[in-house]
Amino acid sequence: MRHAALLVAALIAQPVFAEVRGPTAEAVVKVTFPRGNPFPKHRLPQLQIVEAGSEKAVVSMRPREWSRTLATYAGRVPAGKTYGLRWARAAASFARLAIPIDPDGPVVFRVPYVPRSAPLAQSTEPAAMTLARAGR
Repeated sequence: MRHAALLVAALIAQPVFAEVRGPTAEAVVKVTFPRGNPFPKHRLPQLQIVEAGSEKAVVSMRPREWSRTLATYAGRVPAGKTYGLRWARAAASFARLAIPIDPDGPVVFRVPYVPRSAPLAQSTEPAAMTLARAGR
């Protein structure tokens, strides 16, 4: 049991980056949370930069800095391509990033993130109308 715990701790401590070949650029992604941090217990998940066509993760990054309304991630990616952004264990991307072929220094992106699922109270129709229609 102790051996398994040490193995898991060693895997977590390793940086999570794919091997990148060719010209690269440092992508700095500043994710803003207009409505505050939406994650349970405000624990930020890893952010993945994925290939636009295949959704294969190129880089998986942990936050470097964070607050209630902003999280900063950074990682090296191949230059001259367009990528998607998604949270680790999420199926779909929520933003696209275009990395220039030969950038001068880090490429900084500011991306707002608002979760797609909205509570029923924020629906465009009042709940009473929905119930009245269902009863007919």
